[in-house]
Amino acid sequence: MQNASENELPKVWLIRNDVFDEKLETDQFISIGWDLIPDLDSIDLDHGTLAALLKAEAPNDSPQSLTMQASIIRRFHDEVLPGDIVVAPRKGTTLIRVGRVSGRYFHEASDEQHLHRIPVEWIITDLRRDLLPDAVRQGLRNISTLSQVRREPDFFRDLASAPHRLEEMLATPTDGQGTWLVGAHIDGEDRTQDFVSGGYWKLADGLDKRTAQMRPGDRIAIKATSTRRTDVPFDNRGLSVSYMEIKATTGVVFLHLYPCRVEVESRAQVHGRPGTVYLRW
Repeated sequence: MQNASENELPKVWLIRNDVFDEKLETDQFISIGWDLIPDLDSIDLDHGTLAALLKAEAPNDSPQSLTMQASIIRRFHDEVLPGDIVVAPRKGTTLIRVGRVSGRYFHEASDEQHLHRIPVEWIITDLRRDLLPDAVRQGLRNISTLSQVRREPDFFRDLASAPHRLEEMLATPTDGQGTWLVGAHIDGEDRTQDFVSGGYWKLADGLDKRTAQMRPGDRIAIKATSTRRTDVPFDNRGLSVSYMEIKATTGVVFLHLYPCRVEVESRAQVHGRPGTVYLRW
């Protein structure tokens, strides 16, 4: 059995599952879909073979989409090794699971869905995502079914090795400066200019508990989010996708935290004017 090399740190994987929840814990596994693809141990996993099988399952998918799906399937089989760490958001909640891969890929033919599986020993099953340091949360933003966590992976390696240190680890900053994305609409009105000129930021009904994690020296940016169907840098299959505009940024930020507002440096930079294009993705 191939394991993660003793000379290399175990990889940390983010895996999303929209089918199973409690079953992942009771049966101790992670899984992916594409159930019309047979046992991965029984077929060639080259791109041509996988693309042909995927095309039969989803004939309307673009070549780019088929390539992406084939890459996920092959990575799940070939690269997720015993000893690696997995981070799995819990379905319909803000909680995440953290576990350690305990074996190699297997095909569970006796079940009805998500037949491609890997055994996992779950270590923590109810970690609140909102309590994670900002830099750690940023590393969990990939929406792909399976992706490697490349930002602050040591947090999860350490957590898997010493789960009893969770409270201590949550209280320890992972870097010297956090970044906060905030909105500026209150009662339907864009308050960006007021916040920038006044050197503060607030919500319509006071601040929420997450602002307790802000620290002097953090950066802050005012954002706006929306959806669109066209002019996106990937194949969205004609569906609406989310996008974001950055409207104003400030270098070093907040000086004082009050019950109803955060005071920031007034040296903010506004990107564009009303009706123009801001920084967008």
